[in-house]
Amino acid sequence: MTLFLDSFESSPSSKKMRKKNIAEQRRDLDRNLKTAVLTLSPYMTGSKLEEFATDQKQQGKKKLVGPLFLAIAIQVVLLLLTVFVVVLVPSGKEDPQFSAKKSIYLPQRKLEHKMAVAEFQQAAKSPLQMEKIQVAKMMPTHLPELPEMPQMEFTPVIPDTPSPMGNALFGNSGIGGMMQGLAGEASSISFLGINDNASRVLIVFDISGSVVNAMESSGIPMSEIKKETIQLIEELNANTLFGMIQHSRQYQLFESALIPATQSNKEKAIRWIEDEFTTSGYLSGSKYNGEDGVAAVMEAAFDMQPEVIFLLSDGSYQRTPGGRGSHENVPWSELEDRIEDRQDQLAEEARIHTIGFAVDEEDRKGFSRIATKNNGKYRSFD
Repeated sequence: MTLFLDSFESSPSSKKMRKKNIAEQRRDLDRNLKTAVLTLSPYMTGSKLEEFATDQKQQGKKKLVGPLFLAIAIQVVLLLLTVFVVVLVPSGKEDPQFSAKKSIYLPQRKLEHKMAVAEFQQAAKSPLQMEKIQVAKMMPTHLPELPEMPQMEFTPVIPDTPSPMGNALFGNSGIGGMMQGLAGEASSISFLGINDNASRVLIVFDISGSVVNAMESSGIPMSEIKKETIQLIEELNANTLFGMIQHSRQYQLFESALIPATQSNKEKAIRWIEDEFTTSGYLSGSKYNGEDGVAAVMEAAFDMQPEVIFLLSDGSYQRTPGGRGSHENVPWSELEDRIEDRQDQLAEEARIHTIGFAVDEEDRKGFSRIATKNNGKYRSFD
């Protein structure tokens, strides 16, 4: 079939020859038919002649129908072959695919987002504004005048020995203890040539007549001591706690507890040094549980729980054991034992620096032992 189609499609001249032959055969047939009709017409009746002519026409039609059907069949076969080749036979090449990158451009939304972010940042930077609440006429414009109070004088009485109730209120377990428990900030301290670093500082001055004379003879007068003390106080940090005690046999406190070195407290301390500091050699002050002398003074000093104590004296400590006017020297061994007992009561032992003025040999040894045993330094001015 394939060979036939190929030959058929490849030789168009054969088609023309075939058509020409068919046309010539048809002409020959018609000519022969006419000749036969003319020859037989004398012998045939009209009906037979018509039947013969009809017969010949039908045969001619049959001869024409055969080639026509053949041509149609060939066209159908060619059509089916074309459909098979084009549609049904798969091609080795892939179908072309058209693709493009997805890109969504939303300029309007992007602009709205930037505006929203800018508004949020602006709102976050600016503080919340709150309207002020104003209240009018809650109280009358003018308050009534205060009634006149009667004039009366008041003179406080300072007992030599604090009462037990006073000790309970202002002592270690009361307001004084609360103030003493405050934590301070350490300051660098330099006082009469002794350097240290502490957050709770206490200076104990012996202002008896013999000490004032010893200071003068050693070239460090009381005015110089005041100047050194004021300079120390002014250089303290605001959170450093400080205090002062002046004494002869009795003592006087600057404050009942160590206080912060704020500007107002510094000014208060300087006024106390300038106004209350005694240089006459006699001081009427307080006793510690009825006892006077340096041992009682050190008991009051340890109640403040200091970290550093500066002890200034000529080393000649006396006390009043009996009636007024009697006196006796305070043994160094007793003073050392009392200090040791109070050190054991502290969470951290205090450092005691001793500073002597024109101290004799025996007192010099006692002063030096106190400093050495209590992690302090001894300095002597002769």
